[in-house]
Amino acid sequence: MKKIYCIGLCLALVEIAAFAQDIDFSAGSGAVFAMGFARPGGERELKLRETDFGGYVFFDATFHEVSVNVFRGFHKAVFDAAGGAGTLTRTFDITYMNLEVLGKYPIVLGSFTIFPLLGFEFMFCLSAPGLPEEFDSKVWHFNAMWLKLGFGADLAVTKKVYLRCELLYGVKSGNKFDENVKEYFGTPLFFTHKPAVKAGVGYKF
Repeated sequence: MKKIYCIGLCLALVEIAAFAQDIDFSAGSGAVFAMGFARPGGERELKLRETDFGGYVFFDATFHEVSVNVFRGFHKAVFDAAGGAGTLTRTFDITYMNLEVLGKYPIVLGSFTIFPLLGFEFMFCLSAPGLPEEFDSKVWHFNAMWLKLGFGADLAVTKKVYLRCELLYGVKSGNKFDENVKEYFGTPLFFTHKPAVKAGVGYKF
């Protein structure tokens, strides 16, 4: 977890330094879809899958993209019960708000602009009804930091309006929920990863 926070700090310094360059500004909004997967090691079985739907607004400054995402995550956990009492299945929903800060390097190809992405995301859990009692979890236990990387593309519709699509892959740092799972299962912390697709419309100032 400490390594991910150190990487995030380095990326933030790179972001600040890049603002010294000439930049163009734009903003927009769109939709996001993501799927998360988590599985600890050890002898006892646990599979956690997550499907997210939501929307986002973004602010773009040529070499940077800052976005706020709000989405609903639908979770399904299948795990071995304590004491060898069989397999249990739990479903629960979580509403998140994420702050995502990404660095990017645009490459212009006519009406298309492509760009690699690298940065981090802070995830804040707003509500989580129906959490599994076995893990003794609360809403804030799901707050976490993600390391994100991927690529995106813009298609110019007019001189001011463009369509944007991004494919991102994230790896989550450990959080309190992971510690609860470790205590319950006696296994290492989760390795949680999540691919995501974002599509939106932007307007250049």
